[in-house]
Order: sequence, then structure tokens, then C-alpha cells
Amino acid sequence: MNGSRVVVRRATAQDMADCYAVRRKVFTEGMGVPASVDVDGRDEHCDHVIARVGVSPAGTARMRDHCGHAKIERVAVLDTYRGTGIGALIMRELQELAMAGGYKVLELHAQVQVVGFYEKLGYISVGERFQ
Repeated sequence: MNGSRVVVRRATAQDMADCYAVRRKVFTEGMGVPASVDVDGRDEHCDHVIARVGVSPAGTARMRDHCGHAKIERVAVLDTYRGTGIGALIMRELQELAMAGGYKVLELHAQVQVVGFYEKLGYISVGERFQ
């Protein structure tokens, strides 16, 4: 990352445009997910994190309460930064926010191709596959 400093932190209101831009690039443009599916009306009830390399946004994710558990969603890292450890830093920040919020269980739904990433971080696959 050319010696640029990586910072991962809770997103502020001023960061949200960059969070949405990363999600649009990863989900809508990269994976063909309709924008209406990505921006689902829940964002205002979530904690968001943003990863920056220098001043440039590199990744984002959100977390919300789901039946008393912390549910991690919309984990997105721009292609340029995949494989650099930014995804793991995002997950660590979310885990710290969850613990600070008193959550004992974190859950997420992951695409099959990234299950290995989450397993390396200590997550365990449970349940049946679904669309």
C-alpha cells in the first residue's frame, strides 16, 4: 500500500458517502447486486466502519442488532486492497464495537467463496446454504 497508513474506525456521518461508494463499487458494479438490495433502509440503525488508506476509502462494513446478536453485514473491500489484511482489520473493529456494546454473539451471512476468510478469523459455518 505504498507506505500509506491504514486506519479502520467507526464511520461518522461525514464518512457515509464513502461507505456507500465502496459498497456501490463492490456490490452493485462488481457483483451486479441491485442498489435497492444493498441500500435496504437499515443503514440508519447500524454501526458502520470505514477503512482508509491515507485519505482514500478502501473498505467498509456495517453491524446491527438482530435478535440480541450483533449481525455483521455489507463487508466490502475494494479490489485494489483485497489480500492486504484490510478485511481482517474491518472485522476486528466490528468485533471490538460489538464487545463494547455488550454483545456475546456475532453472526453474519457470507458468500460461499469467502467462507475461508471468515473461518481464518475464527468464525464457524453453521446452517444450510441459501440464496
